[in-house]
Amino acid sequence: MRTTLHLTHDHPTPLPEWVEGGDVRMPPALVRRLVSEYTEHGDRLLDPFAGFGTTLTVSESLDRKAWGIEYDADRAAYACDRLRHPDRLHHGTATDIPDDVPTLDCVLTSPPFMHEFAARDPLQNYDGESDYETYLDDLAAVFGSLGSRFHRAGTLLVEAPRGTDVRALVEGFQERYPDAELVAQRQRDRTIRSLFELQDALETELTDRQWEALETAYSAGYFSWPRETSGQEVAELLGVSQPTFNKHLRIAERSAFRMLLDREYPAADE
Repeated sequence: MRTTLHLTHDHPTPLPEWVEGGDVRMPPALVRRLVSEYTEHGDRLLDPFAGFGTTLTVSESLDRKAWGIEYDADRAAYACDRLRHPDRLHHGTATDIPDDVPTLDCVLTSPPFMHEFAARDPLQNYDGESDYETYLDDLAAVFGSLGSRFHRAGTLLVEAPRGTDVRALVEGFQERYPDAELVAQRQRDRTIRSLFELQDALETELTDRQWEALETAYSAGYFSWPRETSGQEVAELLGVSQPTFNKHLRIAERSAFRMLLDREYPAADE
């Protein structure tokens, strides 16, 4: 039995220049594989977290009828420009499914990710505040509301964050829809993180003094070449001795580089 898929992880379409952070889009090759395996020509598909429209554009290219919902207005506008049927992509929240979305054959989506220690709400494009338990409850509400939109033999495909209690997610869905059945569960590594996730993770891990030392050093030009300020001058801005500043800064730098360069971060048990 095949348990591993080897797919090309590339994006033929570059992100627009106004996008900050890394490219966290679902790879088109993965979308193509899932759509081809779980749907047929002419099937109706929804992505409630449409993002930049990868799922919708790939689905249209495979002769599927695709609808989407995207919270961020700029991403929604960008995706609309790429679609054959831009009227099928709606700017709004995933819990508010438009009336023109028909009975569905498949839902395929990759929700925005949140680490357990983060504080920004992924479902509001990381603008609002939230916590991990609320985030999981919100996702359960989104997917629970989709059940009434399916054909009896419809398929729900979800890319869940690492650490998600998949059993609890499935059981919660089945409580509302007892006929639902888990067909398959697959795991793949996702090492790309957004700028917002890295900022949240770093700010959460550092103490207030370590964060202040890092932020002040950067703002004062300590990392410029040539340096605009010395370590002693930054220490004076912080009101501490230079050895104390050096200690705070080194710890902050080590944490930042670990998050950027360590592919095993965060560890599975964190």
